[in-house]
Amino acid sequence: MVGFGKIFKILLGCLSLLMVGVHAEIVNKSEVGSLPRELTFEVWLNQQSTRSIAGILQNVMPHGAFSASPSKQNPDYFYHWVRDSGLVIDKIRSLYTEAQDEEKQAFYKNILDKFIEFSRRLQLTENLSGGLGEPKFHIDGSPYNLSWGRPQHDGPALRAISLIKLAHHELAKKDGLQWVKSNLYDGKLPSNTLIKVDLEFISDHWRQSSFDLWEEIKGDHFYTRLVQRRALLDGAELADILGDLGAAFWYRLQARQLEIALQKHWNAKIATIVPTLHTTRDDRYKRAGLDSAVILAVLHAHHYSDTFFTLSDEKVLSTLRNIRKGFEKLYPINNHQNMAPAIGRYPEDSYDGYSSDQQGNPWTLAICAFAEFHYRLASEFMQKGVVQIGSIALPFFQELDTADLIHIKAGGHYQKNSREFDAIIRALRKTGDAYLERLKYHVPEDLSLAEQINKDKGYMQGAPDLAWSYLSFLTANEQRNILIGTKY
Repeated sequence: MVGFGKIFKILLGCLSLLMVGVHAEIVNKSEVGSLPRELTFEVWLNQQSTRSIAGILQNVMPHGAFSASPSKQNPDYFYHWVRDSGLVIDKIRSLYTEAQDEEKQAFYKNILDKFIEFSRRLQLTENLSGGLGEPKFHIDGSPYNLSWGRPQHDGPALRAISLIKLAHHELAKKDGLQWVKSNLYDGKLPSNTLIKVDLEFISDHWRQSSFDLWEEIKGDHFYTRLVQRRALLDGAELADILGDLGAAFWYRLQARQLEIALQKHWNAKIATIVPTLHTTRDDRYKRAGLDSAVILAVLHAHHYSDTFFTLSDEKVLSTLRNIRKGFEKLYPINNHQNMAPAIGRYPEDSYDGYSSDQQGNPWTLAICAFAEFHYRLASEFMQKGVVQIGSIALPFFQELDTADLIHIKAGGHYQKNSREFDAIIRALRKTGDAYLERLKYHVPEDLSLAEQINKDKGYMQGAPDLAWSYLSFLTANEQRNILIGTKY
């Protein structure tokens, strides 16, 4: 019999051939709603999940690099971004840990092994950032030596968060300890292993300003700081297990210092967590103080046992509400469709997927992030068994689409199985679905996901087959399935 891995590689090769020319096809579309109308929401979710996994694997290179997109011109995204790959590798990890078939496990483990080897090589590659702050590399691993927004310090944190999960999985195996110490965390200084080097870099450099995840503004960023904190706390837990107690203490100390810095991003005057502090470039960027990166930060740094800037934090809820309102009337496609608004990066965005001379568009990953947030929030409330509503977050709850919430008030504590609690959970699921319905309306027949959605006509544009777009759909749908596992 032909092995699963070999069959899958053949299928991926066929898929790659089919994708040739997709960019031009997407750009030339002139109407929204290109999916067959008879395709129901639930059927689409299942088909989109299958397509999205294939879309991610299409961007995996045999030697361990991940291309952000297969597009090599207009725009050229055929690079290995440390940030993007740090996020996507977590999906490969989950596919590996959840696989029941040994051949599937071997297939995904090979991708993980190659990624670890390639990423360790990048840590040792000289570059213009002078270290681990280099945002992207050529697919062959050589440094990108042209002008760019560097350094960028979120990538090592995201990579560490994802691979620490892998380390815990492998430690449960008979020979896992030696593998983890050899490949991920050796507990030495200087270290020769990927996670340990990333954590040392984060703990030593988090006070230094860097470029944001959109690679446009240099300053101190909520997104970067929050994922750095998560990486350090996760790293401290791993260090404890492996007996690196001094490092565990140091990582937790830096995480506590990061918490102090992160609290300064709250702006009570506008009831919003501002994305960037201490920037020297504020002429046209983020004047409203609104950025979807804040919501992405909360999602990417989420931990079930954490209480710091969680999804249910009223400051986070107020921020999400303000971001949504900032986009509701901004894009023409939001003015004539009875569904959740399409969400972009930030209202002042001028990058349309090809140049920075036009008004920006909605982003696929931002729409999916808003869907995921509402599903995760509902699950968090289910876990707690209570919804507590503060005055700052009250407008968020009042604007949920349900008549059952007209009597909620600030200071309210609504216990599980109460009328109000049930109404809130149902409304959160309905809102999450509305965001995915928005995405479904703009997805082409081949189910490919590009970076952006044209704000006027609704067709997809910008980098085609963006791995991060596929990932964002998958994580949103996974959280929806978790919520559906309850009675909601």
